[in-house]
Amino acid sequence: MSLPHIILGMLHKSSKSGYELKKELETVIHYFWEADISRIYRSLGEMQKKCWVEFETVIQEDSPNKKVYSLTAAGQEALQKWLAEPGKSTGSNNPFLAQLHFSGAIPVEAQLRVMEARLETLQGELTELERRAANLKMPVPLPADALRQGVTREMFSLEYGIRRYQFEAAWTENIIRALRQGAG
Repeated sequence: MSLPHIILGMLHKSSKSGYELKKELETVIHYFWEADISRIYRSLGEMQKKCWVEFETVIQEDSPNKKVYSLTAAGQEALQKWLAEPGKSTGSNNPFLAQLHFSGAIPVEAQLRVMEARLETLQGELTELERRAANLKMPVPLPADALRQGVTREMFSLEYGIRRYQFEAAWTENIIRALRQGAG
């Protein structure tokens, strides 16, 4: 999987500017993919060279003109090819777990501050995802007949995000308990 494929998926729904792509990444897709605006524009440039996307310049009076990107037939074909392949596992690089692994080099109080801050962030993300699911009237976990109940494919990834944050929050709470017991 690569950012261009994520962008193809977002453009499949509707044409968007680079800024709109960034906003969607920040609000909808961030729990499984992140990218800054410069990476988005670099990817769009690469995708133009491959003839996967084209753009229309929209003239704006009070703002700079913007480019609105849309899929081409080649882009649609690339998206369908990517979606029909089994997902490849990515590397297991996780900076947080690397820090945790070596955290014995700092006092327990500092370790607790890091873990408590992480827990607060995780709970905030979880609350936001659960709010989205509630707005969609989406049950979590999804029932076996979810598709017959009107669940969309986008809801599958939303459920993953919710369950991932639930797991990480519970795991973080357990680490905090272990650190407090070890320190006491």
